[in-house]
Amino acid sequence: MKIKAIVLHHTATGTGQSGDGADIVDALSRWAIDQSKGKYHHFYHTLIGPTGRRFNALSWDKVAPHCGIDRGDPHVDPSGVNNQNSIAIACIGNFELYSMPEAQFQTLLQVCRETKKQYSGILFKLHRELVKTLCPGKRFPYQDLFQKLSQLKPHITDLSEKSWYEKAVRYCVEKGLMKVDENQCFRPDHNVTRSELAQVIYNLLQR
Repeated sequence: MKIKAIVLHHTATGTGQSGDGADIVDALSRWAIDQSKGKYHHFYHTLIGPTGRRFNALSWDKVAPHCGIDRGDPHVDPSGVNNQNSIAIACIGNFELYSMPEAQFQTLLQVCRETKKQYSGILFKLHRELVKTLCPGKRFPYQDLFQKLSQLKPHITDLSEKSWYEKAVRYCVEKGLMKVDENQCFRPDHNVTRSELAQVIYNLLQR
């Protein structure tokens, strides 16, 4: 699965009896299996409990029915994010009513930072940006999260901070207009082919 975005959710539940959210993760798994008649084993890929515990419910190469949009469905949001090209991260709790514990926020931030480093140009979307829903809740600390993520510079092996084009390269990589290769190299001195230029223009028009 080609990952285009991380979609952020809350479970809109209590935090469970176990203290770390493990019973909520299990209950949602049973519900997903029942609702889909065994097609899906969970609604979310990764869940984060109130104590900061991380639950890897689904492998990131599996599709989860989390955002309410399948490939080919009409989109309100111009990003084109759907179930088939996105990863669902859900924080256990109801953030329409309650604030997020600090331990939970720190794990969420860590997961998002790891993801941003691994997938250059990845989008971060709130569930409510894609479909009509309150998820992940009005108290979900997305502004603080996005502000801290914006301070993280992607690692580019062959880019010097002293180069005159450093800011431009970082902007293009961070916005997903251009990408580094499998070795995290941008190759700033290499020629651009017509096909590569067409891809950059396409990426720009898709934003």
